[in-house]
Amino acid sequence: MRYLLAILLILLMGGCGHVNVDNIFQQDTKYIELSKFTRRSDIVNSLETVALINATYLNPISHNDKYEVFIVGVYNNYQNNGQGIFNKAYHLTLNNQPFIKATPLTTSDIKDYPFYNKWMKYYKVYFKHTDKHTLQLKYACDRGDVVLNFEKEN
Repeated sequence: MRYLLAILLILLMGGCGHVNVDNIFQQDTKYIELSKFTRRSDIVNSLETVALINATYLNPISHNDKYEVFIVGVYNNYQNNGQGIFNKAYHLTLNNQPFIKATPLTTSDIKDYPFYNKWMKYYKVYFKHTDKHTLQLKYACDRGDVVLNFEKEN
């Protein structure tokens, strides 16, 4: 019995190897950077969630000077018809201007996106470039709207 206890003690001590603590506390800088430029909100009408939106402003990260570019995730109560951001009942604008183009993103395209939601459809959305410092991304329908505010960096 004494030998069995000694063997178990040796095995337990041997299993306590060196743990690299640096990897545990290493920051995911891409996640932090994307989170800094991400806003989320929802449209609620009579206690019913009508729509959800997540948007990340990419220009401070990608330094695009031709367009104002966002990753936009939307879920709306008309989602099952597959139209997502192209649904005519909803309107997405930046400073009251419609988007120029929107390309659907796959799950692998947004694997590093901070607020991924499997119920949403994601798009890379391009708006006309503006010199305004404050950007107001508005998602609206006949049952309500939401405005996500972004600030350009100098």
